[in-house]
Amino acid sequence: MNMKSALKYKTADARAALSELKPLMSQNYSLEDNVYIQHNHAIFSGGKGCQETLSELVDVVEEAKINLATFHIIEGNSEDALEALEDVETLSSNSLIIKATALAMEGQAKMNRRMIKESRSYFERVGASTKDCDTIPGRQSMAASLFLGKNFDDANIYLSSIKQYLGK
Repeated sequence: MNMKSALKYKTADARAALSELKPLMSQNYSLEDNVYIQHNHAIFSGGKGCQETLSELVDVVEEAKINLATFHIIEGNSEDALEALEDVETLSSNSLIIKATALAMEGQAKMNRRMIKESRSYFERVGASTKDCDTIPGRQSMAASLFLGKNFDDANIYLSSIKQYLGK
């Protein structure tokens, strides 16, 4: 059921994912008994207690680091996001995008060209990969890399190619 709730979160929304966790919690499972249920409950609850819960789980659940960094990005705290990502092996496209986003935010805030250049390279790595180049996240990543490099016309071409799939 916990895995099913995670799939609901990816394919539907947080409310649907939480509803999948409810039967587990009504079967005398407590959040403290299972770190994965605890982790998912924090993510699906829309930030309520997210920072505290994920901070406690970063050494137990690898994805907690990525989700904690995402939480910090949403909160506008790129420095804490980068700190959460320090030990993360950035191999997945998702973790690369999150790290690139945190670096771009922090690089722009501090006017640090090195951080912006590193951010661009992570975005480009996702956008140019054969696995992601023709996906929405891949095209958004390539557009972000081009935009950060001040190549606005090419960034616009990438964004235009996915416009129909994005919210209005």
